[in-house]
Amino acid sequence: MQFLKLNIWNGLGEAKSHFEVTKLFINSDIYEINEFKNKLKCHDNFGITKKSITTLQSYSSSYTDDFKGNFPLKTICEITEPIKEMKFLLVASVVNIRQNLPWYYEACKKCGKKIIPVPKTNHSYTNPEGISETMVVECTNAQCKKSEFQYIISINVQDCTGTIGLTLFDREARRLLNISAYELKKIHDATGDSDALFPMQLNVLKNRKFGFVVDITEYNVNNYNNIYTVLRVTEDMSIVCELESKIELMSNQSVSLNQIALESDDVVQPVQKDVISQTDESFTPSTVDKSTATSPCKISGDLKRNLQ
Repeated sequence: MQFLKLNIWNGLGEAKSHFEVTKLFINSDIYEINEFKNKLKCHDNFGITKKSITTLQSYSSSYTDDFKGNFPLKTICEITEPIKEMKFLLVASVVNIRQNLPWYYEACKKCGKKIIPVPKTNHSYTNPEGISETMVVECTNAQCKKSEFQYIISINVQDCTGTIGLTLFDREARRLLNISAYELKKIHDATGDSDALFPMQLNVLKNRKFGFVVDITEYNVNNYNNIYTVLRVTEDMSIVCELESKIELMSNQSVSLNQIALESDDVVQPVQKDVISQTDESFTPSTVDKSTATSPCKISGDLKRNLQ
């Protein structure tokens, strides 16, 4: 192991990484590993191949697989209301970062749940009457003892159909920013800025287009909350362009179906699109000429009424 810190507390050993660069080198020429490989080779005739062996590279493959057909592809106008629990794909640009909300929180290092400081009474052995209180962190899980800072970044994203709020949590935010919440807070504190102020380093996320895997949870549905959680995010242009091509194809198919329905009814209805343009916290609706834009939401509504 390299760049590793070994900590022993209460008889239990714990390996800690050093600024996220710990490396683990595994000697593949070990009896147990060779025995395992031989068992896989023996089962090749039963449909199990060497591809069943999981390596570090397979994580990147599975990560991108989430953007290749496992979840339905949606536009923002289709998911503005949390009707049911689901995971879906979304292509959108980050247009704003909410500066009125916290950008980090204190979480349990073991389970990742949010923890809050609670008062603890301290008794003095030298002065029995002297009692003081200090604030300690406490998790709902009694087994958790340590805490760390994690990201919780509220962003507004926009596509061609509208704007919606999403929440980036620690894993995805750290990948995009290349810095941990602890390190960024330390830099923020060193400049003398208040925690209430917004660190300008987060602005690197703005005006960038991403592919998202988004989760509508039970909480969203029960509380009618349309601020959804980001599970995965990628800026890989091959994936983003592929998803955009699928959206364009879906839009063209919707337009064609709508035209067929209108022609069968011998009624031509003008269709207008309400476009939401945003700069930071400002939202300005504007109407686009019907000859230049067609709203997928409007198309879907007209099509359903005509078919019915």
